[in-house]
Amino acid sequence: MKLKKQLLTLLLVVGMIFSLPLTTFAASGNTTVYVTRTGEKYHSNGCQYLRKSQIAISLQDAVNSGYDACSRCNPPILTTSAPAPVPQTPAPTLQPTTAEEAANSLEEDYKIMDTVQHMYLVQFNTLMQTNPAAIDPLLTQRASLVMQLEQMSVEEYAEYSSLTYFTQLGLQRAGCFIGEFNGLMDTPTIQSIATFQQAFGLPATGILDALTFNLLLYVSQLPAAG
Repeated sequence: MKLKKQLLTLLLVVGMIFSLPLTTFAASGNTTVYVTRTGEKYHSNGCQYLRKSQIAISLQDAVNSGYDACSRCNPPILTTSAPAPVPQTPAPTLQPTTAEEAANSLEEDYKIMDTVQHMYLVQFNTLMQTNPAAIDPLLTQRASLVMQLEQMSVEEYAEYSSLTYFTQLGLQRAGCFIGEFNGLMDTPTIQSIATFQQAFGLPATGILDALTFNLLLYVSQLPAAG
């Protein structure tokens, strides 16, 4: 439980780092904005509504797809003329700390996982409309897990995501991960956990218990056979 609280705290700190308010300005269609899996607004990076889902998209595509600007983060608006000059604020001279670098790395990994999860939904929904018979059980499971994430509270989502993130990271480091780095406790991840447990003489249940998770955090490779 203490470990879960530490991971949750880390995620909340990362969220705070990227939650600074932005000022609305006119921008070209190539400007990058962000949308969510289920929302109808586009956002600037760091918006609080991107805590669960953050999909990069061009401003032009966002407008063409019918997304409206978020009223909370005030993202850029589309214009065909050159934007007015924005006063430049001198960059801070402080060097990023190790904690900041770690938080940035974690944030990038979460964006990757979020993009992968979004693609599961896109693929699943597309096949449902065009060729339902082609949907395999694993895709169905993954799409279902992603939809379940949308129903979680921020705290539940942070705990689930942190546990699956560090679990898949540990399995990958140990060389026994057969799944995709997606932040989901799907069948390949469960099978990889069982392989890891078996290698250490634990009951190969595939269930992420406390002992298994602690081993995943600190073990860099599986023990030698024999």
